[in-house]
Amino acid sequence: MPTIKGSVAPPGRPYATEEELKNLGKVHVPSIVFMKKFLEELPSLEHRRALDVAGADGRVIKALLHDEFAAVDLFDQDQKALEKMERVRAELPRLKHADQATMQTYVFKEKYNLILLCWCAGYPADHELLAFLSKARQHLIPGIKQTRRKRGPASFIVVLDNVDDAGKGTRRKYGQRIRKESQLKSIFSGAGLTIWKESQPK
Repeated sequence: MPTIKGSVAPPGRPYATEEELKNLGKVHVPSIVFMKKFLEELPSLEHRRALDVAGADGRVIKALLHDEFAAVDLFDQDQKALEKMERVRAELPRLKHADQATMQTYVFKEKYNLILLCWCAGYPADHELLAFLSKARQHLIPGIKQTRRKRGPASFIVVLDNVDDAGKGTRRKYGQRIRKESQLKSIFSGAGLTIWKESQPK
């Protein structure tokens, strides 16, 4: 397993080891490694503010987003997870808002360069996910950034989730819907989103 540069390193050190990653909490190390690389491959992404959707106790913010963005927010429906996060909030000075809400009830307070849905897009029904992504699109910070390679958006919605490779359509696993790629793309299109980059863990 490779190490991650930067965002999860202890102060004054350029790398975090796999053991240090594990000590951050119940964070899924391969997912963090994959997401770190994926975000690095969005060179036009600006780093003013990020929102972690269904962010639970802040483990993804702590492992991935906190040191990369000037400000971070999260929401989750689980009150116990939010209470656990509050106990370590002093370690997360860039965390500004932590709200109890679902994708169906969340009220946006800010605009963002990154809205991250990590292993949670399967909980809402199709029409609910489409409605949330439509609202999320309206709360991206607008702008185009010129990089060495090309011009690109300053802000993104990033979804990390399972896809039904068997092509059987929506099915359930651990309380979540697993959708076909075509179903997800239809939802993204219905929300007014354009797919900028696709990738999958190897």
